[in-house]
Amino acid sequence: MSNPYVIIGGDAAGMSAASKLKRELPDAEVIVFERSQHISFSACGIPYWIAGTVESDRRLMILTPERARERRGIDVRTGHEVVAIDPEAKTVIVKQLANGERLTQPYETLVIATGASAIRPPIPGLDLPGVFTLRSLGDGQQIFAYMASHAPKQAVIIGGGYIGVEMAEALHDRQVAVTIVEMLPQLLPNFDSDMVEPVAEHIREKGVATLTSRRVEAITATTEGADAGHSLSVLLDSGEALAADLVIVSTGVRPNSDLASTAGLKRGKSGAVWVDAQMRTTDPHIYAAGDCVEHYHIVLGENAWIPLATSANKGGRIAGDNIAAAVKGTPPSTFPGIAGTAV
Repeated sequence: MSNPYVIIGGDAAGMSAASKLKRELPDAEVIVFERSQHISFSACGIPYWIAGTVESDRRLMILTPERARERRGIDVRTGHEVVAIDPEAKTVIVKQLANGERLTQPYETLVIATGASAIRPPIPGLDLPGVFTLRSLGDGQQIFAYMASHAPKQAVIIGGGYIGVEMAEALHDRQVAVTIVEMLPQLLPNFDSDMVEPVAEHIREKGVATLTSRRVEAITATTEGADAGHSLSVLLDSGEALAADLVIVSTGVRPNSDLASTAGLKRGKSGAVWVDAQMRTTDPHIYAAGDCVEHYHIVLGENAWIPLATSANKGGRIAGDNIAAAVKGTPPSTFPGIAGTAV
């Protein structure tokens, strides 16, 4: 009897790979290790839940571990973090986060779908109460709970990209005064300035303050003085100090590729895991998909790292399909590439 097929990561790419593999090979044993308590959630919907547009975080959960087990036959193990891969032995070392115990799990074929993590810039004060990043559903739940218990009136958002602008809208809808601080000359730096200016003007008309070409130097706890009514002070390189009850750090994300790299797998120039069009890594028994990998960019003619749920889901399905195809002897599927578009 063969070893189980093992998936590292239970969000878009990981669960797409597991589900497709199980559909193609119904009798196969498929194990998904996920270090958090959630799988298959809509990260893009988190700001809308915080705003109140989505009434419950349950609406963001596309699939629960229990439903994955009962309806799809996938052995989902939350609270389990894969800490090492041994490609020669074809095993992974798994840490049970509840008790710290470790186990060794053999695999027939492995899929790495470790995603990406929020960047935590080297700013003093990031660990203070009331300072958050937003990447996972757990992050969103922490922000939601903090707002419920502290009722913040003033927020500073560090970073004016997608997440920063979406969170500005969400907090504005909750009657929180918002200031966005962006170190580059404009909000939404990935877009051309003529496209950004109408958006920036609309944001300002709504009463959201925007400070561009400013860098945050530190975040401090406020205990006295004119800003003592607020719990935090955000210090800028311009000398300005912004009072806040809540700080959201949205300075981008980076691929979670260290696990793959430590196992000897190739990374691309972005630092994300290299895969071919069939989602294979440089190890014949290891595939990878999702926000931890690069894809071929059909416009640029080279690999690029653009972490989006659409390509994560497609890549996961292709990985699962090709693992099954190798068993069944059918032609593999290929991922033609990304075009760099985003909606």
